[in-house]
Amino acid sequence: MRFSRPIRFAVLLAALLGFGLQASPARAERLKSIALLAGLLRRAGTETLVARDCPKQLMGAFVFARNAVVLCANNLKDDPERVWETLAHESAHVMQHCRRQPIFERDRLGLDFLLASHQSPELFNAVGQYHPSQHRTEIEARIVQGLPAEEVMNLFRRSCADRLL
Repeated sequence: MRFSRPIRFAVLLAALLGFGLQASPARAERLKSIALLAGLLRRAGTETLVARDCPKQLMGAFVFARNAVVLCANNLKDDPERVWETLAHESAHVMQHCRRQPIFERDRLGLDFLLASHQSPELFNAVGQYHPSQHRTEIEARIVQGLPAEEVMNLFRRSCADRLL
């Protein structure tokens, strides 16, 4: 049996993160979204790396100097939903880097922040732990991680269009 490139990548990423390959339809769909977004990142020249020794609270990071997204396998465990949220969050930082400016206009950011923080207040509690100069970028990343997969990928395509190979 031959699989498409996104499916092969999803299987490889799932194996690297330690996921079992038994998947419900929802889990399989989430793994496919992870693979597609990781493929977009790769096409934009951003590596997706898997680390197994991250600090306890760290799920992932965008390493600007290396143009790489790191996923923390030791903290994400067997949870494709958390991997998706982390990958989407870090892809927002890649988008900010591609654009060399914020993703959202200030007026939309305010509305999106109000809606998202009302729906998921715990997601935004950690923003206060960052330096004030990072609040906007972290708020945008949290908004992006809550968007539907197709919207995240479309936003990425628009934000990093000049880098996509």
